[in-house]
Amino acid sequence: MKKSTKGALAAGTAALLLLGGAGSLAYWTGEGTVSGGKITSGRLALEPTTTPCTGWTLDGGDAFDPTTAKVVPGDTLTKSCSYTLTATGDHIAGTIEATQPTFTAADDSDPALASALTATAAVTDRDADDAPLTSFGPAQNGHVVDVALSVTLPEGTAVDNSTQGLAAQLAAITVTATQTHS
Repeated sequence: MKKSTKGALAAGTAALLLLGGAGSLAYWTGEGTVSGGKITSGRLALEPTTTPCTGWTLDGGDAFDPTTAKVVPGDTLTKSCSYTLTATGDHIAGTIEATQPTFTAADDSDPALASALTATAAVTDRDADDAPLTSFGPAQNGHVVDVALSVTLPEGTAVDNSTQGLAAQLAAITVTATQTHS
């Protein structure tokens, strides 16, 4: 073997001995502990109140039974449903809305009545003097939310003889509270 190869092997062996056995590379370290803890999430819900919905009323007065009674042009039917808003969480916020009512022809009826009926659904906060409610925060937790539904068969040119003796089906109204982060 050549002298240069023997010298290189000897130098490599010496370096390994210094690093691996005779001496070692060391770094100082220190450590601390970050304590864990219980994390609890909030809650968002609309829960029906004890008496969730009123029956239908005709023109704000008499009870109206849609299975037996019949509307005429100028009639307005109303119904209200109530929910308790649960909105817990330090930064909870959100929006609340009801889908707008829609009608279809019922029982294979002509769609003329379904097209003539108009309706609205309004969401209010009973605990804030029935103020309209479109958004909420932690302050509304526990408030009673009312959804008022109003259905009208209007008078005038929108309704003619083609709407007599027909049936229309009101689709279900969905009330949705959607969480956002404040």
